[in-house]
Amino acid sequence: MPIRSMNEIYQVVEKVLKKASEPMTCTALMDEADVRKAATHEFGADLQVATNKLSDVLGFMWRRDVLRRHPAPPDSKARARYAYSWNKAVAKATEAPATPPLPPATKGKKPVFTITESTDAVTIDFEHVTLIVKRK
Repeated sequence: MPIRSMNEIYQVVEKVLKKASEPMTCTALMDEADVRKAATHEFGADLQVATNKLSDVLGFMWRRDVLRRHPAPPDSKARARYAYSWNKAVAKATEAPATPPLPPATKGKKPVFTITESTDAVTIDFEHVTLIVKRK
């Protein structure tokens, strides 16, 4: 999942939106038992507060380009302005093959360097590079 968080709400929202055939509003998501349970567990038992916080989560995920945002369908029971769907293009991009492992560290020879301090500079001298740090 592109959102790196251990909070259950992100995983539950991802699961529900991946299965959804149409974009879902925050209210429609709260009607799902798993989402309602995760939201009230995360944000408290007050359903209005939990719904508002879920809306914040959806906005955060949209800003991170994990979700797509659509105008909400006209509905008499919900005042939602937006509906959200899973951004399949980003999901495929993040499921790219894993990066190759780093080569093993070379054993044996450690870098050799000298540090020389003077009143206005510090000189770090490596085998092939010299760094001089001066005060302005």
